[in-house]
Amino acid sequence: MTDTKLFRSIAILLCIFSLSSSPAAPTPSQGREHLLMDANWRFALGNANNPAADFNFGAYPAPGWSWLNKQDTETGVTSDVYDDSAWRVVNLPHDWGVELPFTPTPKRNVWANLPLGREYPATSIGWYRKTFDLPASDKGRRIFIDFEGVTHDCIVIFNGIFLGNHFSGYTSFGFDVTDMANYGGKNLLVVRVDARANEGWWYQGAGIYRHVWLTKTSPVHVPQYGTQVVTDVSDTAAKVTARTQIVNQSDLPADVAVQSTIVDDADGTVVAQTSTPAETIPPWEQKEVQPVIDVPNPRLWSIESPHLYRLVTTLKIGDAEVDRYETPFGIRTIQFDPDRGFLLNGQPVKIKGFCDHLQHAGVGVAVPDALWYWRLKKMKNEMGANAIRVATKAPNPAFLDACDRVGMLVLDECRLFSSGPEGMDQLRSLVTRDRNHPSVILWNAGNEEYGLQSGERGKAIMETMQREFHRLDPTRQVTFAASNGGVTSGINQVVDVRGINYQNIFDPGIGQPRDKIAPRDLTVEDYHKHHPHQPIIGTEETQESLEKDQGWWRYISQHTWYSGVFIWSGFAYYGESEKWPNVISPFGVVDLCGFPRDSYWFYRKHWLGLDRPKDVPGTVPASIQADPDRPAINADGEDVAIVNMSIVDSDGRLVETANTPLVFSISGPGRIIGVGSGDEASHESAKAHRRNAYKGHAQVLVQSTKQTGTIELRIAAAGLPSTTLSITAKPCIPRPNVP
Repeated sequence: MTDTKLFRSIAILLCIFSLSSSPAAPTPSQGREHLLMDANWRFALGNANNPAADFNFGAYPAPGWSWLNKQDTETGVTSDVYDDSAWRVVNLPHDWGVELPFTPTPKRNVWANLPLGREYPATSIGWYRKTFDLPASDKGRRIFIDFEGVTHDCIVIFNGIFLGNHFSGYTSFGFDVTDMANYGGKNLLVVRVDARANEGWWYQGAGIYRHVWLTKTSPVHVPQYGTQVVTDVSDTAAKVTARTQIVNQSDLPADVAVQSTIVDDADGTVVAQTSTPAETIPPWEQKEVQPVIDVPNPRLWSIESPHLYRLVTTLKIGDAEVDRYETPFGIRTIQFDPDRGFLLNGQPVKIKGFCDHLQHAGVGVAVPDALWYWRLKKMKNEMGANAIRVATKAPNPAFLDACDRVGMLVLDECRLFSSGPEGMDQLRSLVTRDRNHPSVILWNAGNEEYGLQSGERGKAIMETMQREFHRLDPTRQVTFAASNGGVTSGINQVVDVRGINYQNIFDPGIGQPRDKIAPRDLTVEDYHKHHPHQPIIGTEETQESLEKDQGWWRYISQHTWYSGVFIWSGFAYYGESEKWPNVISPFGVVDLCGFPRDSYWFYRKHWLGLDRPKDVPGTVPASIQADPDRPAINADGEDVAIVNMSIVDSDGRLVETANTPLVFSISGPGRIIGVGSGDEASHESAKAHRRNAYKGHAQVLVQSTKQTGTIELRIAAAGLPSTTLSITAKPCIPRPNVP
């Protein structure tokens, strides 16, 4: 071999070796983008029993049949050639159920007398279509579409290719669509939602009722929920362990260095930082790093001062930054102790909690982010609550963000009590998504499983679920909301924290709601004496039993071992209405709009020490008083002002007998997204621009558009002077979004 040929061969080998051992430096365009996909969806109702009315879905050989048989050959509703111009334009979150007319349905307890379920095929199927562009420069990145929640059973099709389906309405899910994307062109996302099934006994809504996100990353990146922050607190410092998953979705190995930075969320100040040396991640594999970061003099997260930090995880290949992933978290300690109750940062805190189904007047389950803050602040600041149980389901991510920032403790809960594949998948989805929220203090494996909770099968399922909870999150304990009082068998033998629903404190023989529930053979106090090493919490209790027992709150507050209680319920909710014409539950210390009911004042007295105002009620309506929660909202197309209206007399006193019909009109850069009054028997549309006041009250939800200016809401009523309310839509930096 000549020298020239030898050198040429060596050069070729070196070239091959270099390509196989070190990937090319990524370009800046390969960094992370997280884009909101809530705007400009097309929506139409389908039909579960009529293929022609369901856009020929499943019909053969008409268009619509081939979506699962032959990919991307469809010319019907899942194809980009389909004309959806007649479909309605909607923005997410969206619940089409609350748009339907009320009717005396046989499923009023489940569906709030709305025509949803198997008996109503023409109003229980919804179709969503969204078209969006991906630039040619996205080629080479990873593309993900993530759904925070769709209720219920849905099918997702992207560019004519079936991605999958998802049953639960409460767990988040997503898809990697990198291979199916059209780069430099149009992309079509189609979702078919089947709301006939029901996972509970309350109104669960219908539609894409939480946010949808488009995420773009480098092939080397931190996967969604790929960080777990664990804090170990001492007197003057905290050690923060930042467990971080790194994936390499490419054909080449990658030498990846990780920089972990802790930032004070209040002002953006860097408080601590560390780096790990580069590690090689083989193609299509992942690794975990666990840097430990010392934070001197940390500000602890608490109910009174809910201070937050952010873990900023930066991945580098050489000098190039390829990914940046942010994780909000709080530094605090939690423990349920059998003698001292619940401890937050080492100090006993009595839990003053309420249960909630996460719905609101006018919008159903499609609650805007701003409304979570309003609801939580109302219950905390005005009634004295410090905790919320999300009964009985995984909550909205935006709701947990609000709890973190408001300072509200959370009992986070599984919907499905099962150690089968679906149940365990739901558990893992819940924990990996929610475990970095400092507001979450306890996991709940289930609620009132009458057929299982006292027996060996329930015990075995609980052991498997609890073991998985601990594996995924060793920092929190697990409970189960049991309705069998003092019974010691089954789930109660193995659960970390004994949860009790409706336990009569003083008389073990009162209040058997169902024959299948085992007798309450022990009072709570007896149970504690027999199980001195097991913490106890009241996972559900009512105002009625409070009065009957002559003050269970006084009993709980006087016994240090009793961690506290969650009352049923905080806000009223659609469904579980006792009889037609009622469509809203009678439960709730405040109604569906948040206006106080009588029991509200009882808790306010016990929890805040404040008496009920003793005004002389008004009798003759004289004017309409309109009060927004804020004078200005962000002009981002998402923010919401909550406008409460009161019919008052000439002295400004509420006229509780006034059921005055009110008519609303709006101008400027805003829109009305829902109305309500709290009337359990009202059959008025939640989306109409009119509402009869109830006990002198009504409520309008006003959402901004993306334009700045003055929003004017005009309220008119026969026989009363009209009122005009001005709300400023102020400039802001909106969240990045897909048009």
